[in-house]
This record gives sequence, C-alpha cells and structure tokens, in this order.
Amino acid sequence: MSANNSLRFINVTKLAVKLGPLMCTAFTGLHCLTGCDHTPAFSRKGKIRPLAILEKNQVYQEAFASLGCSEEINETAVSNIEMFVCEMYGIKNKKGQLKKPTVNEARLELFTRVYQSTSKRPMSKVKGIDGSSLPPCKSVLEQQINRANCIFSAWNFAFSLNPKVFSPQTSGWNINKDDEGKERFSLHWFEGELAPQTLEEVFQKEETTESEITEEKNDDEEGDDHEDEEESEQESDEDESSASEEEND
Repeated sequence: MSANNSLRFINVTKLAVKLGPLMCTAFTGLHCLTGCDHTPAFSRKGKIRPLAILEKNQVYQEAFASLGCSEEINETAVSNIEMFVCEMYGIKNKKGQLKKPTVNEARLELFTRVYQSTSKRPMSKVKGIDGSSLPPCKSVLEQQINRANCIFSAWNFAFSLNPKVFSPQTSGWNINKDDEGKERFSLHWFEGELAPQTLEEVFQKEETTESEITEEKNDDEEGDDHEDEEESEQESDEDESSASEEEND
C-alpha cells in the first residue's frame, strides 16, 4: 500500500490467521452485501460501521459466511442479516426481547422519530423526506441478499475448473433489451407492488399487525402463568416434604 510516497507491506497470511477462518469468510459476504462492483451500497453507511458491528457478533459472522454456498439461502441467515441491517441503522435487539427486529419495523421507528407530528395536523412535519436515511424494506433487502449470495458464489468457486455460478435471473437481476435491442442486466429491486393499491389493503395490514401483537402478548402472559403454576407446585411439594419429615421426627 502506498500513500504520500510511503510504502509498507502487510502480511495478509498473518492477518488471516489472527482473524480466523470464520471472520475471513464473513468479510466477503459483508463486502457483497454492503456494496461492491456488482451490488448497490447502503446510502451513507460505508464499510467501517458495518465491519465494526460484524466483528463483535459471531451470529452475524456465521450468517455472512454461509452465503455463496447454496442458491437457496438459509432462512436463519436471512433473519440474522436483516437484524444486522437494523443495527447498521441504530435499531438493536433489546435484551430479553424474543422477537428479532425487522427492517420494516425499523423503517417505521426511524420515520416516526423524525416526522411524527405532535400537533393536530398529522402531516405537518412530513416535508423534505429523505428516504435514503431509512433502511430498505424487507422485499428490497431480500433481493440485495440474493445478489450478494450470487456474487459470493462466483468468488467462492473461482478456483474451480467448473465453477458453480448461480443464475442472475433468480438472484436479484432482470434481463431487459435496450434501445438497440441488446440484452442487458438490470436490478430487480423487489417482488410485488410498489405500494398498496387501495386503502383497504393498508387497513387490512394494520389489523393483521395488531392481531399479531395481541397474540404475542397473550402467549407471553400464558408463559408467565405457566411459570407461576410450576413455582407454586414446587413450593407445595416442598411444604409437603418438610411436613412429612417433621411427623417422622
């Protein structure tokens, strides 16, 4: 590496041994996801912050290291990468919280922090919205993970005489013809519609979300009640055993 007419040599082998094979493999997956020559980057996130997050969490390392091996990505890896992206934008998984944060929830939380109105006019602060400051929605992130998986596979099997490269058309790209009739790849940003077609769809999604939250609360309460019952049974068993011991004495 050279800068300001200076030259130094870095022992890459020694560096790889110190980092370990898991972290070295995860580096490639991180580079593919956060932006390389073939994949778009997250706006204003760069590489330093994502790398710092990756270094501190082995779960994230395992998720990124699993990319590039199979065309079908493990759902656990996708979920953990989604949680990683949330942390990139400052939304962390809270201690004791069973449910992992999602990018859709992170988008809503970050949006309301900046644009939620405290006056009677709910849209009073919704001006000059900077969409690039929000994380991508779930459908967009899934396509980005697919692209990262495809590029990682090309690098993963680069040493092979018959490299196994995943199909770009099922990995976040489309083939379209330009004005001259030539076929070119373009990004497939997401699956489905850009926005809800009617207000009824919005209300249906809100009702579904509220019902899911209610079910989760009920499950938590049932779990607490079950634990209380077990504790009370244990206490009654201890009381009975102590009483029988006293009678024997």
